[in-house]
Amino acid sequence: MWAAMGSDSALARRLATAESSPLWRVGGDRLDQGGWAFLADVTTVSGVGLVAIDRIETKVRVFAPDGTHLFTFLRPGEGPLELRSPFGVEAVPPDSVLVYSSAAAVVVPLGVNGVAGDGRRLIFPNGALDVCVSGESFFARVSAPDQEGIVEKWSRDGVVLARFGRRVAHPDPLVASRLSMGMVECGRRAPWVVTANWDEGTLQGFTDSGDSLWTTRIAEFRGPSVSSTEADGRPGFRVSMDEPTDLCFRSSTFWTGRCSCRWHVSVSRRKCVGGRCGRSIASIRFC
Repeated sequence: MWAAMGSDSALARRLATAESSPLWRVGGDRLDQGGWAFLADVTTVSGVGLVAIDRIETKVRVFAPDGTHLFTFLRPGEGPLELRSPFGVEAVPPDSVLVYSSAAAVVVPLGVNGVAGDGRRLIFPNGALDVCVSGESFFARVSAPDQEGIVEKWSRDGVVLARFGRRVAHPDPLVASRLSMGMVECGRRAPWVVTANWDEGTLQGFTDSGDSLWTTRIAEFRGPSVSSTEADGRPGFRVSMDEPTDLCFRSSTFWTGRCSCRWHVSVSRRKCVGGRCGRSIASIRFC
């Protein structure tokens, strides 16, 4: 899963050199020290810094904007059983983070020195492929086999407020599930939601109450990352396609809407450089 992060100026300046530096080495006292780790998802929390999931060690690591390692939480055996292998993290303004697995989530208040209070736990009875945060609500892309393509809107208290999206009808449930795989991305300031269907190559835009706004198709659209890029309250977004070829990732970018570009981070074991696989664990683009 790839992550979209906000524009913290100090962190952005440090990340600007990441294409040519081992920024994403994790395990020492700083981001540029220690052994390799696989970051399953990344986000930023205002006033705290960078929050990253180390998928190999099932830790959630927190770093200051200058790259200094601050603390970790949700180590193996800690927290709810469903969160021992978290694969997603989202910032929850003003100072919390939503850490989630396919079955559950917990909202964790953070401070610069550690977890600042008791977390609130949510259960996703229909499963979740992806989760995003908009205002006071969470949006979960449902993963239940009989509800492909549906998005659930949740309150912070764990109440389902709305369900929307488009079911995929197919006689073979495995095909229907494959066609509905994708993610959900929320507008950071404007109340809108985008869902992506990987194999159909379609994007759908909704209001945060579930009213359909538009549907668009992008040819050869596979395994996308969608990040919000609003400008003056207008919804805009950017879509990145990552196609694994062995251990090599080739990326291209599509733009739609009138966008004010923020920066976007995708993490992979290796990447293609000039048509060849180069050693890298991060691909960071600015515009």
